[in-house]
Amino acid sequence: MSFSRMLNTETTLSGTGAAGAVPRADSAISLDASIKKARLLVVDDDERILAALKSLFRQRYHVFVTTDGNKALEFLRKYQMHVIISDQRMPIMSGVELLRQSRGISPRSVRILLTGYSDLASIVGSINDGEVYRFINKPWDDHALHTLVAEAVTIALELADTPYTVVGLPKKMSAGILVIDGNEDVFRAARELISGLCPVFYAADSASALHLLQQHEIAVILADVESGQTKLTSLLKLLKQENPQILTIIVTKAADSELVIELINQAQVFRILSKPLSVGLLKSQLHAALQRYLAYKQTPALTKMHRVDPATLTHSGVGARILDTLKALRGRWFGAA
Repeated sequence: MSFSRMLNTETTLSGTGAAGAVPRADSAISLDASIKKARLLVVDDDERILAALKSLFRQRYHVFVTTDGNKALEFLRKYQMHVIISDQRMPIMSGVELLRQSRGISPRSVRILLTGYSDLASIVGSINDGEVYRFINKPWDDHALHTLVAEAVTIALELADTPYTVVGLPKKMSAGILVIDGNEDVFRAARELISGLCPVFYAADSASALHLLQQHEIAVILADVESGQTKLTSLLKLLKQENPQILTIIVTKAADSELVIELINQAQVFRILSKPLSVGLLKSQLHAALQRYLAYKQTPALTKMHRVDPATLTHSGVGARILDTLKALRGRWFGAA
């Protein structure tokens, strides 16, 4: 059934509106009472969207729906949720805020942001605060969304019992930070902020960056990315595909929401920082990325949260050369991911 047809035929969330649905009398949350193992929470202030998504997924998963972000958080405190799909523009609580809070309550949940518009600030917030797995635009393609949610559920089930311990930063670590930028300003700032905690390397372009990746253990990449930098975006996408343990922080002054969505979905960037940079924010995010790298090194299974869309660049000459180099790095320092 198409998205538009669902909107026309399923407009309520009552027990008669969807087979097997058991609404709770004391909240806006309803449960698809099936025997399925995975639980999917959908949050949207448009009940037609909820009905459409419930119909799309109820044959495969327990589907919980609500129009209220606060009720969604109540639910997360009571039950284990595997995947969360949230709309962004909602009156009670924005999707970014919901996903930010859900990350603290249920860190193993895989988070997907659904939106009908491209607000760059919200997109950046979704990755910096909510650490979303994917960003999906409305109207969605049913088959593609089915595939995406199946991938997210698989990851969540695999990681459900995986321990996660916050790892403190040591006084000194061998894995370093690689700054990729056309000039050295950000590199100098990062080196000063790190104050000898770890090595900080500089590359002016993708070719230099690949060379340094071959020579040194890199935990974090800090890259200045603007529209049209095909080689650099290809490198970042393929790097996450082959070496998901390496965290990427993007620095940009571009107001290109399509580029940012692309980097979220295909490069699983860790953070996005806008120019002009805040020195305090840069320092805190570099430290957070280094801590996350150490956590991944301690529990490699956690990198499954960073599976990316298959890059379409591997068949080009540039993509193939980058991919060959990155495959050779796999397991050199970190171990097989």
